Order: sequence, then C-alpha cells, then structure tokens
Amino acid sequence: AGAWSYTWTGYDSGTHELWLRATDALDNMMLTPTVAMATVDLDAPEANITSPVANETLTGLVPVQGTALDPHIARYNLYWSEDGIEMMPIVEDQRFSVVGGTLAIWDTRAMEDGEYLLVLEVNDTSGRTARTNVTVFLLNSAVVISPADLFMSNPFPFKGDN
Repeated sequence: AGAWSYTWTGYDSGTHELWLRATDALDNMMLTPTVAMATVDLDAPEANITSPVANETLTGLVPVQGTALDPHIARYNLYWSEDGIEMMPIVEDQRFSVVGGTLAIWDTRAMEDGEYLLVLEVNDTSGRTARTNVTVFLLNSAVVISPADLFMSNPFPFKGDN
C-alpha cells in the first residue's frame, strides 16, 4: 500500500471516465478496474450587466438585469461603489446562475445623487472569476421648478388674448 498521484493534461472541459487498476509489488493485478468520474473545468464564468446601461440616470428601486453563469457556479456578488475601490454589497453569495434575468433590486432611494459604479463578480468552484462593471448616475433629489424657470415664447398663446 502506498500513495501515488498522476498528473494528466490535454483534456477538454467536461466529465471524463477514468479506469483505475492497481498492481502490487508481485505484479498481481486487480481483476476488475475501479471506474472514477473526473470533471475538468477550464472555462471562466460569464458576467454581464445588460440593464442599467452605461451612463444611464437612475432613481429609486432599480432592477439590475444580466447574466451570472457557470455550470459549476460557486457564487455571484453585485456591488456598488462611489470610488471604484470600496465595494458596498447589493447582494452577496448568490449560489445560482442567472441568464438574462434579474440579478438584484438595487434600492437607491436613500443614496445621494452622483456617479456610481455597479460591479458584478461571478466565481466558479475551480477558483475562476469573471467581473464586469457599468457606470451609472443617480438622481434621487426632487426637481423643483419655480416660475422664474419658465419661459413663454408667445405672450398671447390663445386666440383673443391681447
């Protein structure tokens, strides 16, 4: 009895069947091989935000649409950031794929107006990561229009007004 290992290369992503047969020091071989299944994952996950689009102005509750996909997904996280460095979670550790659907609902109602970065990060069980981001603008403050902001191009807009 002893430990051994074998490194194999050149296989594509997918499930592969391995036949294992042991031989001892006296050349006695197992009559029936042991069959093992091995999954090779060479593909990176897919991360895509389809809505909102770049430079879109948003307000209130914002559905974030897109794709977080991998056959062996570990998780996806969706963040917002004001500076591109400090990431604030919208949702974390979502352990399922989403294809062309709602990734999260982003509640921006208490946030200040300005430029923000949305970041989607998808991790698979092989340790691969895909990231994508989109820059958006928030406009949650109330718009106030005063009479001084109005301009009438025709001081007599209705027939008979003169």
